[in-house]
Amino acid sequence: MPALVLGSCAYKFMHQQGTFTPIVKVGATTVTPTGTPQGFYERIGDTFKCWINFYENGVDLRILSGQFKIEGLPFAITSLDSTTSFPVVHAAYIKKTAIGMSATMSGTTINLRKNYSSSLFNGSDFISSLEHFIKFQIESTVARTAV
Repeated sequence: MPALVLGSCAYKFMHQQGTFTPIVKVGATTVTPTGTPQGFYERIGDTFKCWINFYENGVDLRILSGQFKIEGLPFAITSLDSTTSFPVVHAAYIKKTAIGMSATMSGTTINLRKNYSSSLFNGSDFISSLEHFIKFQIESTVARTAV
């Protein structure tokens, strides 16, 4: 039987999974986790799914200024930055005053938005607390690059 040659469409058959360490920031402040933050991912073709668990106790995120973002994703993501084209974001648990979550993504960074709109999700959108457990599931399309 001859070998199967996929050529330029080989990325469609790619399957990868693994872990990464997410970096949480509010504005320019890197939030130091309690324990090790966990990031898990699965990539099938162009579709990228990740699950992020982050816990910290000791900083009231509400007093930090600037947009909430997560850096350090394992793949560069297709840039999505409009009010009508968002990646899928499931905020499984986060102490917040906002009604719904969405995001824009560029490179290896997720920038969160609030109320399913273009309004930035900032530190002031957290509920005041010294303890935060943040849990997300995100699904998006990855930039097509040679692997």
